[in-house]
Amino acid sequence: MLLKSLHFKRFATFFIIAFSITLYFHLGYNIERYEHAMLGLCILGLFMAYYGILKLKLSWILMVVAGLLFRTIFLGHYPALSQDFFRFIWDGRLLFKGTNPYLFTPNEIMNSQVAILAEMQTLYDGMGPLSQRNFSNYPPIHQMPGFLAAMLSGRSIFGTILILRLILILADLGIVYYGRKLLGLFQMPKNAIFIYFLNPLVVIELTGNLHFEGLMVFFMLLTFYYLKQNKNVSAALFMGISILTKLIPVLVLPLFIYRLGLKKSVQFVGMTIGVVILGFGPFINLGFLMN
Repeated sequence: MLLKSLHFKRFATFFIIAFSITLYFHLGYNIERYEHAMLGLCILGLFMAYYGILKLKLSWILMVVAGLLFRTIFLGHYPALSQDFFRFIWDGRLLFKGTNPYLFTPNEIMNSQVAILAEMQTLYDGMGPLSQRNFSNYPPIHQMPGFLAAMLSGRSIFGTILILRLILILADLGIVYYGRKLLGLFQMPKNAIFIYFLNPLVVIELTGNLHFEGLMVFFMLLTFYYLKQNKNVSAALFMGISILTKLIPVLVLPLFIYRLGLKKSVQFVGMTIGVVILGFGPFINLGFLMN
């Protein structure tokens, strides 16, 4: 009976992972953003498989391998469900060229008729009219992966996408590592972190569509990890870096009053604000403030 149960678990594991890989591949390479019915069916199937994987209670190593397999499917994929990545690449290449990305809209740069960026027209056309006419709203740490990708990939848009994707995959691995440690400190099941790591929306939106909430979550997780160890200075540093990645963590700052008390929370928020100011410092001038 035990042997049959073991064989069934192996078969179910193989089937669910293979089924998920098939759906991720189909979603990444065969479905357009306007094909709502097919997109919805794929996501429904992926969530059914996700539920099945969690119910199987696999080893953490096997779940890491499964999550990495799902993510590597997208390595050769141009994001089809979002055009935001064109602006990430645009801003990163501006920064690499020594131009403050907060000072000029893409429309202004295109109207100057000075070709300062590799594949400039392709990036401009891809980002869409809303992004074309607006100043960048992505904080400084969010700009760093684009800068690094511009430095390493040269003119290649695909090379840039690949580097951005690898950074996001590394961030997710960091979330698994520190998430398990943090859950252990709270005496909670360590494998609960795979509710995040194997979630289809996380895989699709972060790795697939190149959104940087994963990097933000990684830094926030470090914040909570160091807070749990009463290392408030380190926690404030990573909270500031998290805000410098995406502004969303600003919303949770008032909650630290409950965790730290009034005096320590004022110190914590003050240090966090200091980190944020330092992060924006190199970009601040009159033009930045006016924009």
